[in-house]
Amino acid sequence: MKTVEANITTFLSSGFCALLLTLIAMAMLWSGLSLTEPPAAISTLIGPTAPLASSSAFTAIVFATAVIVVASGIMMLTNRIFNILRTSSKLFVGIFALAVAATPCAAGLSAAGITLCVVMIMSLMIMYTTYQRTSSNRRIFLVFAIITACSCLDGAFAFYLPVMFIGCAQMRCLSFRGFLAAVIGIVTPLWILWGFSVISLADIMLPRISLPSAATFASYSLAQHTAIATMLIMSFTVTLLNVIKVYGFNARTRAFNGILATLTLWTIAFSITDYGHALSYMPLLGALGAMQLTLWFRIAAKSRSYIGVLLTIALLLFVFVCNTIGLTF
Repeated sequence: MKTVEANITTFLSSGFCALLLTLIAMAMLWSGLSLTEPPAAISTLIGPTAPLASSSAFTAIVFATAVIVVASGIMMLTNRIFNILRTSSKLFVGIFALAVAATPCAAGLSAAGITLCVVMIMSLMIMYTTYQRTSSNRRIFLVFAIITACSCLDGAFAFYLPVMFIGCAQMRCLSFRGFLAAVIGIVTPLWILWGFSVISLADIMLPRISLPSAATFASYSLAQHTAIATMLIMSFTVTLLNVIKVYGFNARTRAFNGILATLTLWTIAFSITDYGHALSYMPLLGALGAMQLTLWFRIAAKSRSYIGVLLTIALLLFVFVCNTIGLTF
């Protein structure tokens, strides 16, 4: 690479760049959420829940900001402990913040949408601690219990139970006792809620999927379609490139990045399949896509990967402009 290209790569890898992107994202978030119209309440296992944005735009802004900080902290801690991204760069923090802020309607849609992001990133971190530890039954129980409990608030969480079983296999921690721990983790929250008469057995059913249709497409604005398409294409592309590159690494690296890739592709698949609720998956997809982009930026640094990062940043800014215009007019 030329000197200028090397300087750009160094800048993108720096903490200052991550901080700058995060500050820009915060400014976007605070200006964008104020334009978000409160959506209708959604039906859940324990009854209808009103979206956070319906209380006040200020509350939604504060909550979304707090979630970005918490999720970013978990991702940084995970990378620091397990070196998932093979770099100490905090670029993924800035990209994640931009991804959430670029679609303010996704951040302000409901508490469940951005809570899904925090819960799954935390579950991913717990799963990393179980690598080749068949005695990690308590941690397996904890992951499945948390996801099941959250699924009572939003059905999207329930879709991630199967992928956690796949993750256990990738982490080589799934024994017969581990499988029982996962099953008990699924049953326990439902059993407790049933015992306190919060739910009945008739309430327990598979979450509804809003398949792509003319009605679901019409429910989104062109700006929202643009935001969803941008995140799907970016996340899928860098994940595919990373899978090809990581295949030649050692077993531990393949396992750690394998579960990250599986979770990313799973989220992409359900964002398409459950397109009527696609915006609820966008914060999580933004976090996973940001980690995948940073990994690709590191392992393909000599192949001018900075171009892809700059293009992603430009696209996210463009998406924000589109959403702002779309929400305003």
